[in-house]
This record gives sequence, C-alpha cells and structure tokens, in this order.
Amino acid sequence: MRKRQQSAPKSRRWGPIIGYGLLLFIALALGTVYGWVSRSRMMMSLLQTAIVPKDPKVVFGNTKSITLLMLGCDEERKWGGVAAYGERDWTNKAGEVTRKYARADMILVARLDFENEMITGISIPRDTDVRLPGYRSHRINSYFKLEGTDKGPEMMQKAVTHALDGVPIDRVVVLNYDAFQEMVDAVGGVAMDVPKKMDYDDHAGNVHIHLEPGRHQLSGYDALMYVRYRKSNDGAADTDFDRQNRQKQFLVSFKDAVMRDPLKLPSVFDKAVAVLGNSMSEDEIASLAFFAKRVKPSQIRMGMLPVREQRGTTKLAIDSRKLPAVLAEYNLKPKASHATRSIR
Repeated sequence: MRKRQQSAPKSRRWGPIIGYGLLLFIALALGTVYGWVSRSRMMMSLLQTAIVPKDPKVVFGNTKSITLLMLGCDEERKWGGVAAYGERDWTNKAGEVTRKYARADMILVARLDFENEMITGISIPRDTDVRLPGYRSHRINSYFKLEGTDKGPEMMQKAVTHALDGVPIDRVVVLNYDAFQEMVDAVGGVAMDVPKKMDYDDHAGNVHIHLEPGRHQLSGYDALMYVRYRKSNDGAADTDFDRQNRQKQFLVSFKDAVMRDPLKLPSVFDKAVAVLGNSMSEDEIASLAFFAKRVKPSQIRMGMLPVREQRGTTKLAIDSRKLPAVLAEYNLKPKASHATRSIR
C-alpha cells in the first residue's frame, strides 16, 4: 500500500508566497520612492551622498576649507514701490549704461573648515565705510551697484577682502529673494512667534512689514520681511545680533514646517538651489548639507565686524585695533595674495 504523501505545513506553503509578496511590495515601494525622489535633482544628489558619502574637501577641489561671501540684495525702486529696473539709465565710471540698481542688504562671510569640522564667520554692517583703491569712500553695500550689478559680486568680493585686511573669498553667493519666498510658500508658510510689533515701510527697498506681537503663519513675503527687518517706522532700530537671532529662529521653524510634510521635500530642495543663486552644484550643496550635520553646535561661531560710529555721518568705521583679534577668533586668516573667483 502506497504511503500517502504528507502535505507541507501551511506555514511552509505560505512562506514562499509571503516572501514573493514582500519582495513585490518592497520593489513597488522603492520604485515609488525613487519616482518621488527623482523629481528633484537635489534630492537625488542628497540620496546618492547618503549612500556614498562625498567628502566636501574633494567636491570643492581638494581643499581643506572654503570661505563664502553671502549677499542678500534688494532692488532700488521708485516711491510707491514701482520697480525702477530698466526705467532709468545708470552709468558707471567708464560711461557705460547699467540699468540695474541694487544694494547688498545682507553681507556675511562664512568659513567652512572641512578638516576640523568647524563653521565660523562674521556679518558686516551694510553701512560700513570702505574705500577701495581708485574709488572714493562708499558704504560697503554700495559696491554691488557701483559698476553695474553684473559686476556686483566681483566688486563686493574686492570690497570685503579689502575691509578684512586681505581675507580671501573663494566663492560669492548672491541670495535670490524671489526663490526664498517661493520656497517658504511651498511648505504652506512658517509659524513664528513674533516677539514685538514690527511696523516698517521702506519704499525704496520695497520692504513692508506690519506684524503685531504673537503667533503668525508667515507667507513667503512676510517671512522675507521678517528676516530682513531692521527698524520700525518710529525709528527704533534692532542690532545685527537681534536680526541674527530672528534668522536662526526662522530656520528652526522652517525646518519643522518642511518635516511636517516630507512629500514637499523635492520642490523645497530645488528652491533651495535657486535661493543660493544657482552658484553651487547639487553635489556641492549635498556635501555641505552632510558636512553641516556633522558639525557640533559648539563648533559653530558667528560674530560681527568690529565697527564704531563716525562723527557727523551715518557711516560706520572699521575698528582697526580690534579687527585682527576678531578675525583670529572666527578663524578668518588674511593673506597677502590670493587668487579668488566670483560665482553668482
């Protein structure tokens, strides 16, 4: 009598089916994630860097550090907020017509030390008095428009290096305010606790902010005004440190807004590239993102250029006695000669 063949236990029969099902599910999930991530070149670069880390020293051309000059620029406008771009002819020293007219509203020098995993830097008040060789004395922010805004990054690079006794600038990044607003709007705005009444109108610079103390969901435009805010209509002014603290608080709130809806990450990252004026490649930004993640909070130090008031003027003079100590404190090393390049 033939022995009846025993059937395999149910768990063993279902095992291959469950295994194939899981494999199919994982394949579909990975395909979906890849399709989502591939919508953004920036996201793809970040994913690739996460899998195969890219050393920023190599990405930036086999260098131990890089010093960035970051500029936020406003536009000169007619009273009433009507844009003046292209509506008047402005000429430079050579008599060439330049139609764009802008000033550097925010000036920050940051040194990223890849070898010691440190980020340091100083902000420079826009009213700092600087006289480049061959030019008369100007507020440092005016150099952006002095030879036309096409040469603005190059002129600001020269002016800042001169003001800092020869500190070399490796890269100039001109922040795109329009892209900043779009990036904030892409996450549905950012929730901020406004500490005081902010009421200010600057028709020439197209800055208008009217916020009461309390919790606000800031749109892209209001967020831009919030981080640029300097003084109120009654004349009360903030210090650069007040402004820096607001900007830090905003960055924390913006990060929270992004993480609440990760599906918006591709568009946010692509906007972030535009905010940096497209002055860096996706690989460069990705390597910096992972570098910044490794840097300990104690290794991030930011200060301000030492300045003093000038009698009879609204310009600020550089305090040359304090400057060497401040440059040393924030790891900014002057050099007698340095080949720089300006990228917008």
